[in-house]
Amino acid sequence: MKTKKNRTVTARQRSSSLFTDYLEKEVVIDASGNFLYLGILKKIEITWIELAMVDVHDVLDSSSTKENYIRKSAQTGIKYNRKSCRIDREKIISLSLLSEIETF
Repeated sequence: MKTKKNRTVTARQRSSSLFTDYLEKEVVIDASGNFLYLGILKKIEITWIELAMVDVHDVLDSSSTKENYIRKSAQTGIKYNRKSCRIDREKIISLSLLSEIETF
C-alpha cells in the first residue's frame, strides 16, 4: 500500500515564488528598524534573502529620510559597501525593484 506524503505549503514558501521575477535585478528592501538594503537579489530562501553588491544603510547615520535616500540611489545608482549580505525575512517590511522607484 502506498502512502501519500503530506505536503503543506506555508505562506512564506508561496511568497518566495512571488519574488523569483526579481532575481538578478536591483532591489530595495525596507527593513524594520533603521535599515535599508539596496542591491542585486541573488537568492530567496524560506527564512532569508541574499543580496549582492549591497548598500546597507542605517538612516540614523544620515540626515536623509529612507524615502529620500532611496530616490537618490535610484537617480545615481547603488553605491555598495558590502559584496553580499543575507537578510532575515522576518525583518523585511517591503521589497521593490529599484527601477520602479519614482524619482520625481
